Amino acid sequence: MKTQKSWVTACALSALVSSGGCSHALATSPSQAAGAGLAAAVAPDAAAPSRAVHSVTGSGEVTYFGVSFRNSVAAHADASGNAWGEVSVPLNLSSEGLGRIEFSGKVTCLAVDGATAWIGFDVAHSNNGDVVPAGASAIALVRDLGGPGQDITDGEFFPSNVRCTDRPTEFLETVVLNGNYTVR
Repeated sequence: MKTQKSWVTACALSALVSSGGCSHALATSPSQAAGAGLAAAVAPDAAAPSRAVHSVTGSGEVTYFGVSFRNSVAAHADASGNAWGEVSVPLNLSSEGLGRIEFSGKVTCLAVDGATAWIGFDVAHSNNGDVVPAGASAIALVRDLGGPGQDITDGEFFPSNVRCTDRPTEFLETVVLNGNYTVR
């Protein structure tokens, strides 16, 4: 049985109820920590393995249950399955009394099926390690359905043995209110 933890529900509620935070970590980029805002730019690694045959780029803002987040994605994969890039997530938990939590990490895996992409990453930076600790494994889901009001996104924490190539389905798919993704 695959166990995941929603960015919003598991981390926020776990922190509120037990002050124990998440069991897996995610991190914040230095630019976000400096207050770069919701639309922080992300770029692929300079030492990218080879020519990309799949990519996911863009950002999208989602709000549900009084919590909002915007994940920014620049993920690429070559024909051999080597993946590179970065994912960053400013998570606004102010409605839960936790303020703004920002985390980011390097892309470890990218799976694409038509307009749907699963982007795996390990959290490298976080401004609140009690809620989102560094080292956590996460997968972001993106469906490129035409832009704001149509695209879908969500993100979950997963055990490190669950990869994006497993194409997990345990997501709370939410319509992007502001932003746009391109899946190729």
